[in-house]
Order: sequence, then structure tokens, then C-alpha cells
Amino acid sequence: CLMDDNYPEYFERGANAEKYLHDSMEECCEEHGAACTSHPTRSPTTSPTDPPSKSPTPAPSKSPTSEPTTSPTPRATGPNGKVIWAYADVMTGHQVCLMDDQYPDYYLNGVNPDRYLYKNLEECCIAESFPCTAYPTVSPTNSPSKTPTVGPTANPSKSPTPAPSKSPTKKPTKMPTPPPTPKPTPPPTGKPTPKPTPKPTPKPAPKPTPRPTAAAAVVTPRPTNKPTIKITPNPTNKPTKNPSGKTSYWYPDIDSTVSKCVFGTDFKSWMAQPQYKANQLFDSYAECCAQHDCDRSGAVDENDKQPPSTVLTFINDGFENGQGDTKGKWVHGGTTTHVADWHATTSAKKTGTHSFRSGNLNGKRGKSSDATIEVNSSSGALFSFWYQALVAEPYDF
Repeated sequence: CLMDDNYPEYFERGANAEKYLHDSMEECCEEHGAACTSHPTRSPTTSPTDPPSKSPTPAPSKSPTSEPTTSPTPRATGPNGKVIWAYADVMTGHQVCLMDDQYPDYYLNGVNPDRYLYKNLEECCIAESFPCTAYPTVSPTNSPSKTPTVGPTANPSKSPTPAPSKSPTKKPTKMPTPPPTPKPTPPPTGKPTPKPTPKPTPKPAPKPTPRPTAAAAVVTPRPTNKPTIKITPNPTNKPTKNPSGKTSYWYPDIDSTVSKCVFGTDFKSWMAQPQYKANQLFDSYAECCAQHDCDRSGAVDENDKQPPSTVLTFINDGFENGQGDTKGKWVHGGTTTHVADWHATTSAKKTGTHSFRSGNLNGKRGKSSDATIEVNSSSGALFSFWYQALVAEPYDF
């Protein structure tokens, strides 16, 4: 813990002041578990030192300047021609911060720099509540650091800490810890249960049994009102690969007006695709809410139903085979200048054989071809596409 005014400016924003700023060294050390043995300077300086430059210079100067510069050295520029900043890697879904110039161009528009760009990785990780174990940058820095790091990071603890921490955790867990059972669980019996239980067990066993029992009960999709009278003499030769047809998971309800996770098989078909499954389908409620930040305020879902048939929740369309995902979902017109509808065509394309083309204006000046599509997503979306513009005289100005 340090006691000065050199902390980052965002420490004063919102709830950060209460979280990171303290009235005394003792209070700071108690809150953050520090040893509270800060290293004082050998002697106080006569005046405050100049702040360091925002980033290292590409190479050391030939000789020191006679006087300090009136403004800080500008930040380094990356291979894409943009200034290097730290930012959250939201496009891949990983909770890490990156430090390069590979961020999207719209991060530089309007107020976006204050929301998405940070001076360094530490500032980014603290603001985004990430564990701050960032991936290496895509491209190397313009020049090596002036000096090597002071020392390696401290070794991890060999075993759990001998005593609880001095202060409680900064944030409560999403789900309360279940109380311990009064007695240890008894060991399993040597023989199968003569009759099935009236209700299924609350959670499946962590691992499957090594081999089937000599006599097993018939497994029904749902428990019967009464236990079966007899058990089957022998199990089947092989278990079915997918007995229920579609496996149930916890998944985000993207049709809801509040952020929530539900259980079942009614998830969108695209969620089960390999590139999306890890971030959309989960084995437990806690895992789903940890990824999608469930709303626990008790807000009422005012639209807890399927969206209209013209509203999509997922688009990946190459306009092949008669438009694919978006067929019948486009709304044409809606403006006073609309004169012709859009349509699928083979006359020009980026990939495949088709593209989506505007209607022919037939040289009518001031007219347009308009098409809109509505996407329902409570978590936001990224919409990208390739386009080609064909403009003829005298309208090509």
C-alpha cells in the first residue's frame, strides 16, 4: 500500500473510491491483505518528480535534453497505424486484456475511448474485473524494454493458508455455500436397491459406474407415480448413445427482457455448434450465470415468450439456396423514397455463388432501395458484412 496522490484517475470513479482508496495505510493493508511495510524513500525530495512518459520511446535519445518537455511523449503506434492501448478481449469471450493496436476501429469513436481503452494492462484488468492474466500481444513491441524486470513473481502457496484472511472477500459468491451434512455419507451398498426411489437424485454422480450391475431397473424418461413391481433381469447389451434425443443444458434465455439462465432443451440450435457451445451451454446454473451475469434483482420478464416470426436471434447468411437464415425476414420499404426491393442474385459475390442486391433505381434521382431486419439479443451483437457500391454518373459525387 502507498500513501500519495499518484493513484490512477479511475480509482475516483463510482464505487472504485470506496474499493481502492483508504484514509490510512493500516486500513489499506487490512483491506487488501498487504504486509503494510511500505518502502520509504531515503530522504524526502524537494519537489515532486515529473510523471513518466505514457510509453517507452523507440530508442534512447542521443543525449539528455537540457530541460524537460512541456508535454508527455506521445504513445507508441502499432503496425496497423493506430496508437497502442490496452483493451478487453471481448470478441473471443475470454476474460483477458490485450495491449496492442488490434482493437476495433469504432473503439476510437465518440466516447468509446473512455469506455474501452486503457493506459496499461493493469488498469484494464481492474476496470473489467478480469484476473489480469493477459495473452501476449499479437505483434512485438516497437523496441525492447530498457531494463529487465526486477524479479520473478512470488511462488504460489504450497497448501491452503493456515488461517482465514483478515478481511472478507470483495464480492459475495453468486450462490450460497450449502451447509455440511451432520454425518458423513455412508458407503454404497454391495447390492442394487430392490426398488427405485420415487424421485430422481438431485445431482448425477461425478463419475459413471465402472460396469453395470447384474440387475438394473428400467430407466424411464420421468419417474413413475409408483415404483416398478419387478426389475429387469439383465441390462441391455449397450446403452443408447442419446436416450432423450436432445441433451438438456443450462443456457441463456436470449428471448427474455432480463438476463437469466434456464434449463432444458429449448435452446437455439446454433448454441450447440462447436464454436458456440462452450459459451452458451452449461452443466450448472452457477456456470451459466457466471458467464452471462444473471439478473438477481427480481426484475420481471415483460416479454417471456418467443419473439415474432420476423425477428431473428442468430444470423449467419451467405444468401445461398434462397437466402438461408434470413429468408422471409427482411422488411422492404418503409421510407418515402423506396422504389425497388432487394433480392438474391448471382451477378456479384464475395464468396459462394450468391449475394443480396438492392433494387434497380432506373436512374431516378433522390430514390432508394431500402431493406431492414430485426435481431433480438439481450446481450448485444456484432453485425458485419461485405458490400459493393455501383454508382453511375451524374450521381458519383
